[in-house]
Amino acid sequence: MTLTVLFDGQFYIGLLEHTMGGQYYACRHIFGAEPGESEIMQFVLHQMSALLSADSSPSSADEAPHMKINPKRLKRMAARQSEEKAISTKAQTAIKREQEQQTVERKQQSREEKLAKEEYKRGLKAAKKKQKHRGR
Repeated sequence: MTLTVLFDGQFYIGLLEHTMGGQYYACRHIFGAEPGESEIMQFVLHQMSALLSADSSPSSADEAPHMKINPKRLKRMAARQSEEKAISTKAQTAIKREQEQQTVERKQQSREEKLAKEEYKRGLKAAKKKQKHRGR
């Protein structure tokens, strides 16, 4: 289940997508002006479950009825979805990829420096121990 908030040129809309029993369901909710976090949370907690139950009602008696999702679980799922990367331009994607690559390189370099420093300290300690052992 995903809720994507998009700007369609005139209004902000929420696109709700849900897959259940191998079937794909989608519905649209119009927010109007740019929705704040509180407005989105109100929609998730109160209106989204009603849309899901209306859209995903079973078409035959063989299918199981729609299970109601706990509001706390729904809230956690919405928070996870909102933290995911949003749709962006190719330039933004390229910049983000470059930043991630630089982060990986920086971590690798700092790890190598740390290991070199530890090796140097180990060598000093061994030399000091050897000097003590040689004599007085």
